[in-house]
Amino acid sequence: MKGRKSLRRFWNPLSNRPDSKKIGNSFIREEDGYTKVFYLENSSWNEKDWVDFSLYVGIFFPIVEQVRNRPIHKFPGTHFEIDTNQLTNANRKLIISPDTDIEELRSYISDLIENNVVPFFNSYSDIKDCIDLPKKYVSNKYDVRPFIGLALLEHGHIEAGKKLMEDLDQSMYIESFRKQLLDYGDFLISKHKWSTNEIS
Repeated sequence: MKGRKSLRRFWNPLSNRPDSKKIGNSFIREEDGYTKVFYLENSSWNEKDWVDFSLYVGIFFPIVEQVRNRPIHKFPGTHFEIDTNQLTNANRKLIISPDTDIEELRSYISDLIENNVVPFFNSYSDIKDCIDLPKKYVSNKYDVRPFIGLALLEHGHIEAGKKLMEDLDQSMYIESFRKQLLDYGDFLISKHKWSTNEIS
């Protein structure tokens, strides 16, 4: 059995969904101010007939790249990321070997996508929905509170955005990047005030 080729079979539940776009081993769904990502990551120790892999859901906030003055790539990585085991409260290892029941694994992943991944995506259909992400899940990557805060500010949700930006005092970031985030937040607030005054 060729394990790597078998992985391609598992994408069928998402392949035909018009709201998701496939790029490599990932599916993305773009929203206003953020991108939701579902992707597969292979172990670096895989062999021809032994494939160990993990499935993740994540969110990318383009505004962070603006703060860093970096180009926004066509396919982003993620700032928020969790293993799908957090969605299922399970600890399932995903392995394809000569002993694997492929039909059972395909059924498991199909159910995982339909019952957990798609509902997760649907739960975060607006930037304001992202406020509770850090409270509900433990991200493998960054403290996304200030990133969500900036996205909220960018979309005019000033009070909610400012509240999340206040958490920067307890964040993991070095002082120089923290200052970049705060300065950009101040810029967005002043920009919002200016546009509000122009309208009035």
